[in-house]
Amino acid sequence: MLDQIAERPSRSRVRRPAIVSVSTRHGLPDGATISEIGGQVSSVGHTNCAPVGEGHRTDGDHTTSALSDTCAALKALQRKRRFCIVSQSRCDRSCEAFIASMLGYRADQDETARKAVWQQASAIRKMVEGGGGGHSHSEDQWRHALSASTPIILQSAAARAGWDKLRAECERDMRRLAKTLPVYGWAQQVRGFGDLGLAIVIGETGDLSLYATKERVWKRLGLAVIEGFRQSRRSDVEQAAAHGFNPKRRAEIWAIADAMFRHQWRGAKEDAPPHALGPYGEAYARRKAGTEAREWTPKHRDNDARRIMTKQLVEDLWREWRKANG
Repeated sequence: MLDQIAERPSRSRVRRPAIVSVSTRHGLPDGATISEIGGQVSSVGHTNCAPVGEGHRTDGDHTTSALSDTCAALKALQRKRRFCIVSQSRCDRSCEAFIASMLGYRADQDETARKAVWQQASAIRKMVEGGGGGHSHSEDQWRHALSASTPIILQSAAARAGWDKLRAECERDMRRLAKTLPVYGWAQQVRGFGDLGLAIVIGETGDLSLYATKERVWKRLGLAVIEGFRQSRRSDVEQAAAHGFNPKRRAEIWAIADAMFRHQWRGAKEDAPPHALGPYGEAYARRKAGTEAREWTPKHRDNDARRIMTKQLVEDLWREWRKANG
């Protein structure tokens, strides 16, 4: 939870603008304070009151304060963005569960049959949302499911539209704030990363200057190795505390890595073998080649190589951040 306590300004400090509560539903208005979104302050305890667009000041502590405020704003926006994603998914999955029940889904079916029903349910939902009103499928049960589910699908889509809009506005504000960060120029040069990827990472980590080592950033993002084991969810209380794994945060970083991978790596084509398109694609290739002798499945090797690729990106970002901030 984000702390609800705002730091009181010292009398010796220069008087700054009053804190304004900002809702991402209407974006961040020009001149509004960014360290507090919706009345919430970042849990890392940064100070407030850096106006949007003020950038990185050059007068000593004010530079750090402005950067900290931007990071705090990104953390609050990322928190709202994640809530929007969960709400979007909840609308879709609950709608598909209803459609699946109309298609005859049963929990005692084998896994292959269950997956087939869920795929059909997803296809029906997307078809109706896309404006398709009919289908040539001959099964009476399928046509009955379509008829019974159509009004529910349309209502679910209408309910999700608000979350879609709020998420888009949230991401727009995050992109705008990312452009004020000292490493924005570097991030723009990384194929598949860019402003939103940068905003999400900082939204999950906060100010990277607060991390003494790259390993601590890796652990924050679920990429570390703890006592010889890949960081993951643990049932044992002591192990869970040591790993400190947050599956939602890890999912966010996985999505960033997946988008970047598509720009950094090209699979085999008829006219060319698989090859890297950038430095992180090269990191992926090196790691995957290094695990070829291990008795891993192809999927295991692929996931492992993507994790190493992502760790390299995070390390480079951490180094660039520290360099830009002295």
